[in-house]
Amino acid sequence: MSSKEYQILKIIKTLGEADVILKEHNVSKYRTSDLSSSTKYSYRCSNYRQYPLCKIEIQVYVDNNHLTEIKLMYKNVHCHEQRNTTTRAPSPVCELVSNYVQCNLTEVQIKNLLFVNDPTASMPTNQLSNLIN
Repeated sequence: MSSKEYQILKIIKTLGEADVILKEHNVSKYRTSDLSSSTKYSYRCSNYRQYPLCKIEIQVYVDNNHLTEIKLMYKNVHCHEQRNTTTRAPSPVCELVSNYVQCNLTEVQIKNLLFVNDPTASMPTNQLSNLIN
């Protein structure tokens, strides 16, 4: 399938039905366009920031003259093979730091305990300071 061609996903009667289908496809609205005889709502993957290669798009066309005929069109499919890199500390580390802060440990003590818990994990000092504060 070409990445430039939209195909009909479904023709439905209400926007409620469209919402159900859009939730099933894990997409979120990112654009609304008022055309001459209809309104077009464009949706993309809800996780597009984490997965930049995910190019799924769904468009919902609502004809201004026939509000009971709503056309859903799509192109591409979800692609979650490559996740964006992040510099954020993993959730378990954040939880550990939070627990250590509640115990009134110093930054040096927290850094040492994190190293004891996971010797392979290293965290920049400024990131640790931000988690503590």
